[in-house]
Amino acid sequence: MAANIYGPRNVSEMLSQLENGSNTNLSQEALRLLSCIPEGYIPLPHQIAGHRHTNGKEGLLRNIHKPQILLKPLVVKEIQFYQYLQSADASQDVVNIRKFVPNFHGIVQLNESHGSADYLALEDCVFPFTKASIVDLKIGKKFYDKGTDESKVLRTRVKYTVLEAAGFQIVGMRVFQPSLNEFKFYNIKFGQGLSDYDSANKGMLDFLDNGTEIRYDLVPSIIKKVTEIKNWFAAQTTFKLFATSILLIYEGSQTPGVDRSRVDIRLVDFAHTTLATEAECDPNSYQMAERSNTSPLLISSSGSDSETFPFPELTPLEAPPQIDPPEKNKKVQDMLSLVDQYCDTDGLSSEAIALLGAIPDGYTPVPHQMGGHKHVNGKPGFLRKIGTPEFLYKPVQPFPKGIRELNFYNFLQTPELTSEVLQLKKFLPKFYGTQIIPPKTSDGVISEYFRLEDCAHPFKKPSILDLKIGKKVCEQGSAENKIIRSVEKYPVQDSIGFRIVGMRVYKTLTDDYKYYNRCYGMTRLDKESVHQGMLDFLDNGTEIRYDLVPSIIEKVTEIKNWFAAQTTFKLFATSILLIYEGSQTPGVDRSRVDIRLVDFAHAYFSSEVMDLGPNCEFGAKQVLEHFRIIKESQF
Repeated sequence: MAANIYGPRNVSEMLSQLENGSNTNLSQEALRLLSCIPEGYIPLPHQIAGHRHTNGKEGLLRNIHKPQILLKPLVVKEIQFYQYLQSADASQDVVNIRKFVPNFHGIVQLNESHGSADYLALEDCVFPFTKASIVDLKIGKKFYDKGTDESKVLRTRVKYTVLEAAGFQIVGMRVFQPSLNEFKFYNIKFGQGLSDYDSANKGMLDFLDNGTEIRYDLVPSIIKKVTEIKNWFAAQTTFKLFATSILLIYEGSQTPGVDRSRVDIRLVDFAHTTLATEAECDPNSYQMAERSNTSPLLISSSGSDSETFPFPELTPLEAPPQIDPPEKNKKVQDMLSLVDQYCDTDGLSSEAIALLGAIPDGYTPVPHQMGGHKHVNGKPGFLRKIGTPEFLYKPVQPFPKGIRELNFYNFLQTPELTSEVLQLKKFLPKFYGTQIIPPKTSDGVISEYFRLEDCAHPFKKPSILDLKIGKKVCEQGSAENKIIRSVEKYPVQDSIGFRIVGMRVYKTLTDDYKYYNRCYGMTRLDKESVHQGMLDFLDNGTEIRYDLVPSIIEKVTEIKNWFAAQTTFKLFATSILLIYEGSQTPGVDRSRVDIRLVDFAHAYFSSEVMDLGPNCEFGAKQVLEHFRIIKESQF
């Protein structure tokens, strides 16, 4: 049989080639979705937190024939809680909480690719809304009980950083923007970046901000409903709850006839709920965090994992309607048609599905991409070719940015270069030309890509930080609206000198990565919070990697000195990419550090633009200053 020179052609074939790849790769999520979602179901399109279809775990599902019901993977404590609520002789505490939780419809067993799985069938409280803005608030001062395993406690503290100060943490949020007719998403990294009570309050304002107004008109309803929940917590003596969430939903649509005043607030997530004695439900054990301009937010009690509920027998839901079985490997178009019909197309599930339909055969998205072009809104993102992970493929942007970056790289390949340009080359990823990559489908767009060295590839567990440097990221002559957008995006760029675009840090304790997206960087609005961001980059969960700081200082100093001396280029919106080895595996060089300059879509020869004074030099100098302070602070 002839070799398949175009790479894998179906889900199974690609999965087999990805078995040794990164399990954080979005393309693998997309592939897994198509291969394991039970027939007649799709991932819940508006899910913003909780169980997801990643790393071999089941996530929340929607029955395409019953979209008003969601299915949540069964956890024993949670099913015990819901079944306890159905008891005929329920106490007043139990009767009072029923209106705050989604209606329970029983247990459903589904046949999946790896066997059968049990799900809770619950009311989808979002379904009645046309354009639902949603925030998931994990509530309480702590999420663990006395006697909880110490490693679990540490993981929880790393994951939920603001609980002690605020009493709640945003774990996910989406806000409908009527002027754009789309949703703005905030993930758990956004909530983790809100490091104190004041910033947590700012996050709540973001939830009410639809891009044209802050929905102050909804605040009285929110206050009323959350007050009811707070009062229930204060009075009840039946349950001990940990890691429970308040789900706030409001109508974001401005379509005539839609009730814009509609608000729903529910308690969700009861996997750590047990029965309690009256003493264990002392009102002093809950934390009330008052939210200015929105609502009082709450609360927790304390509990034990050892107790169980009575487990009455319930009748499961009727079997879902049968649909014709598709091919073994469901076609992308089939799944996309279901998404178009039953999903909000801006949800993560549809992004993953669309991604599978767009990624050219034989390629995957770059798993460790921190900033820049991504596979969203129909735009191509960074790619990795299966079999050659040492290279990455970066899309050539439309004119004029793409041609400017191409000219920059081509200039560096010319034989007669000055010493300062030759010195610059060692700070850049190696350039291997451009490549046309055919689209996945016949009607797709043919795209041109830069073929570049993947500087993160040599690392076992790379921790990566992308810093956009310079006082100005817009060159002279930029359109006024572009300059305004740039300033609005990060108003302190000219004083701080750089901005955190994104980072991921390998956490040795949990053997996974903590991600910080651009929202995290945009909330670092003074030197102190920026400095904390640099410390966060060095913090692997068990120690701050002070041992790496001398190497970082040495390499950034070289870059800063090059900017100070060179006269060839004027660079705008360029980034410094910092990478260090996070692995603690014996034999791996933990001292390894690499620092590069990337992103040259706004690279000019000095003769092309007016000399506006130090720009990237200032940014590199400011980065250097922060690491020098970190070095001095360890002693």
